[in-house]
Formats: sequence, C-alpha cells, structure tokens
Amino acid sequence: MIRILHIENDSAYHDFIKSHLLSIDEDIEFAVAESFEDAVAALASAEFDCVLTNDRFEQLSGSEALESLRAQGIRVPVVVLTDDEVDEDSQSGRGASVDDLAARVAYEKFNVIYRKINYLCFISAQRRALRSKDSFPNDLQADAVESLRRNLTTLTRREIEILDLLACGNSNKEIGAELGISYFTVVNHVRNLYKKLDIHSRAEAIHFMLRAKALEIFPDGFRQDDEVTG
Repeated sequence: MIRILHIENDSAYHDFIKSHLLSIDEDIEFAVAESFEDAVAALASAEFDCVLTNDRFEQLSGSEALESLRAQGIRVPVVVLTDDEVDEDSQSGRGASVDDLAARVAYEKFNVIYRKINYLCFISAQRRALRSKDSFPNDLQADAVESLRRNLTTLTRREIEILDLLACGNSNKEIGAELGISYFTVVNHVRNLYKKLDIHSRAEAIHFMLRAKALEIFPDGFRQDDEVTG
C-alpha cells in the first residue's frame, strides 16, 4: 500500500486525481488536507509515503508548500502537479531543486505521476535503510541481522519474490505480469507479507528489503529458476 496525503481543498478535483491513480494501482490509500496547516498536522500525527500537491492551490503553491515542509524538517517525498513543461525523463523534474525527494509532474499525466511517487518512495526508503545500517553499533548489528533473518523465514518464496519486486518500484499489476499470476493473487500475497512483517505500506516494505540487503542477509538475484506457483 502507498499512503498519500493530498493537499487539496477542491473535493471534486481530489476525487478526480484519486480515481485515476486507483485505476493504475488499487493499493493506494488517500488522506486529504484542505490547507497547508492541516497537512503539517497530519504529517505530525501519521506516517505517509508521499505528499501530493499542486501549483494551482490557492492558499500556497505546490513549490511554496515543498519549501515550507523542508524548512520544518519534514523529509517526506513530495510530488507537485504543475502546468509547466516538465522533462518526463528526469527523475526529479524541472523546478524541483529544493532536493531530490521532490518531483514536478504535468497535470493529468497519471502514469507519470504514479511512477514518480514510486520512485521517490524507493529513494526515501533506500536512504532510511542505509542510515539504519550506519546507526547500528557493532554489538547491536548482530541482533538486527538475526531479527531480520527471523522475519524473512516467515515468508514463502513467492512472498519474497514479490517483496523484491515491490522494492524495485513495480506496481501490483506489473508484478503480476512479471510472475505470471493475477493482480488479485499479488494483492493477497502483499497483504500476507505485510501482516507477517508487521508493516503497513509499500515504503515500509522497500525499507525492510533494502535494510536486509544492506546488512547482507537478503542476497541479490534471489529470484532463481525454481518453480513457484500461486
């Protein structure tokens, strides 16, 4: 699941954005903040994988909101919808110079919006995983490795395959196509592995996998030729 906080005071426009993104990936959860102040309060009380805002917002433009969030030390990924011409091949996009956890995307290019959200969630989780590795004293790192190894042993081979693909930024539909299984089978596997690992979002899943790899207990190239069904 990807948890998105949408800063938007026009309910019809929020519903428009929501419906199009859910048509790409049903495993998205939305919350709405009608003002920037509400958004800051929401971010302080709950965890979100990404903030979605726009340059048409009357109270505070998307770029201004991004700068204000960063000034307050809030490092959540931000996608700003804009009327500007944007280089879609750029991961950050023109005008997102505040940092590289932000992107500007043209309005209504929903596949691009979705890809940017996934990409920024991946980068954010990757950095948290590397920071967590560096923060472990040597005497605690062994405990962390053992804890992650125990959690991994609760997963089936198929669930680990899906966890690996999730962490590479694939949507549930893309994972189904890659593994030759249905979208709904992927959703069931994702829900099961979330429950086993006590995680609740795609960003947490990415963070778990990258942390395990950083601690060298999740080998690269895990997906092998062994036959896996379901």
